[in-house]
Amino acid sequence: MNQTTPAAATRHHRLVQRFVTIAAGFVLVSTAVIVDAILDQGVPPLVSFVFIVTGCAFVVFGAFWRDRRLGELLAKSSLAILSIAFLLAGLEAVFRAIKFDFNRLHEFPESVPIYYRPPTLPAGVGVFRRPGPASWNGKVLSAYMRIHGTSEGPYADEQPVTAEYDSFGFRNPADLTDWEMVVTGDSFVELGYLPYEGLFTTLAAKRLGVRIKNLGVSCTGPVSQTFYVRNYGKAASTKDAVLCLFEGNDLNDLDRELRNRASFRATGQAFERQSQVSFIRALCDEFKLRRRAAELSLERVTSNALLVSANQERPMTVYATPPVWDRLSRNKRETLVRALEDWANTAREKEMRPWVMYIPDSHRVFHGLIRYFDTNSAVAHWKPGEFAAPLGQICTNLNIRFIDTYPSLRAEAQAGRVPYNLIGDTHLSAEGSRVVAEVIANALETRQGR
Repeated sequence: MNQTTPAAATRHHRLVQRFVTIAAGFVLVSTAVIVDAILDQGVPPLVSFVFIVTGCAFVVFGAFWRDRRLGELLAKSSLAILSIAFLLAGLEAVFRAIKFDFNRLHEFPESVPIYYRPPTLPAGVGVFRRPGPASWNGKVLSAYMRIHGTSEGPYADEQPVTAEYDSFGFRNPADLTDWEMVVTGDSFVELGYLPYEGLFTTLAAKRLGVRIKNLGVSCTGPVSQTFYVRNYGKAASTKDAVLCLFEGNDLNDLDRELRNRASFRATGQAFERQSQVSFIRALCDEFKLRRRAAELSLERVTSNALLVSANQERPMTVYATPPVWDRLSRNKRETLVRALEDWANTAREKEMRPWVMYIPDSHRVFHGLIRYFDTNSAVAHWKPGEFAAPLGQICTNLNIRFIDTYPSLRAEAQAGRVPYNLIGDTHLSAEGSRVVAEVIANALETRQGR
């Protein structure tokens, strides 16, 4: 009967330790490569470097170490690394096999106002709308502050509103079956924190004595908005269609929507609505979301400036550096022109007169009335440049009627009134909505000779 000698057992034990250590090294190097392939934006170079260098070190020490204590320490560490790697690999394989969509975990709860939820119901080629009918009751701006990890602050006295959405997910009465005008745009048209009676579309309709359908949806751009008007905007009496272009994010939204459309045509899924079945990617996304939430709670909902007007100083948040037409890339300008041309063609095909209404960022409207806390910041160094005038000229070239809301909003600010929310959310205030309603009503009355 063969018996293993102590020396042989020791050699066998050390061989196992070497094998485990070298295997852990290869796993660390492979992890950097595999995870980089799984993640859309790849692994940060520093993280990848650490994994590769550490993995190579394990391989080298595993092959050449001589010290017994070091060997045991490396082996124990390697076992932990291999256990974690096998666990992650197993979970990755299982979730991919059952096609579990981790995006479901990030759907907004009912406590989040509909206004702050992106549209998720597929409606067209890479286009989404909100499900309906639906409603939400509560303090919308206060909820915004809580979402970003802070107190209600300046919105503590906000009055609750009930935001009602029709069967297609738009802010219109359920019994609206005919209308003379349709207005589309993003969150500046939806204005989900104002009661229906306070929307500029409702106020303008009352002033003009007509019915206006509101097709405003947060987190959308000109591609979606043109689709909405084509499919939901025409009624028997509709003669005018207004696209509201907000300079703050509509150019970026346009790029995103075009990418969604291209992705949908190629794969059947919009790139930002693709199923996410990777467990490893879900872990990384969760880390990013938590880090981003921490950043938002620390920075984005606090005041970083003062609005100084009418002998008053009001805390405010300044986010953006509004676009300057001449500084936009040629491709971005041409993309916008094509989108506006598509808008005009769509309206005319539906026998409606196309309009574009320009809505400026609050930073532009309040510029010169702001005292910045950090005078070296990018927002403090921003200087206004032309955007509305070139946009208006493009609309003229395309035979689109153009409305510029800037002069009236600026006049309000200079008079000491506040046409935008000041902290965190910087959309139109109730006062600003009233001003825009007057602007659009005046434009329609002048054009149509009312």
